[in-house]
Amino acid sequence: MNPVARVLVVDNDFRFLELASSIFTNQGVEVVCASDPDQAHFHLNGGPKFDAVVADLSSPYFGSPQYCQSLVNKFPLVVVSATEDSSFLERYSSLCDCVLAKSSIADLLFLATVKAVERHQLGLQLVG
Repeated sequence: MNPVARVLVVDNDFRFLELASSIFTNQGVEVVCASDPDQAHFHLNGGPKFDAVVADLSSPYFGSPQYCQSLVNKFPLVVVSATEDSSFLERYSSLCDCVLAKSSIADLLFLATVKAVERHQLGLQLVG
C-alpha cells in the first residue's frame, strides 16, 4: 500500500505545481496545491490532514528556515529549489526531511516524499 495518500505542494511557480501534481497523481496520490502563503496556511490549518508537504525554498515566505522548522515539526517535509548550489541546499538539509534540486524532480520527487513519510512514521524526526 502507498504510504502517501495526500500531499500539499507549495510553490509560486505554476509550472512546478503542475509537474509535481502530475507526478503524484500518476502514483495515486491526492494533491492539493498552494501558490501563496494564504492558501498554504488555509490548507495546513483546516480540512483533512496531509501525509507530507512539498515546499519551494526560493519563495521568501516558504523558504525561510523558520517556516521549514515549523512545517517539519508537524509533517514530513520535502523542500525543492531551482538552485543547484550545494552549499545552499546543505544549509536546509538539517531543517527538513529531504532537499531536492528542481532539476532532479521528475525522477526523485515521489520517492523522496515516500521516504520522508516513512521517516516520520518511525519517529525519526529531525532535531533542530
